[in-house]
Amino acid sequence: MDSSTVADCVLCANLDKDSRKGHEKLVDGWRKAVEAAEKAHADGYWPVHLNDDGNIIAQLPPDPADVFDVTDGIERSVAENLS
Repeated sequence: MDSSTVADCVLCANLDKDSRKGHEKLVDGWRKAVEAAEKAHADGYWPVHLNDDGNIIAQLPPDPADVFDVTDGIERSVAENLS
């Protein structure tokens, strides 16, 4: 194997590793979004309602900071850093 082939292999391995890290961040972000949505729904939030005139109205979602309290965030952060 010549040196350019080795360099190409190292480059591909690093690109694959970076790609996996990006994918993991994306999946983690989606997981957190689903957790926030499930928590908001459990607390009674639903995005679509009918007003008194029978018109469909949309209700903005709660701020994720209001859905999760500080202790939830601390617990998740500690668990992620310990694993």
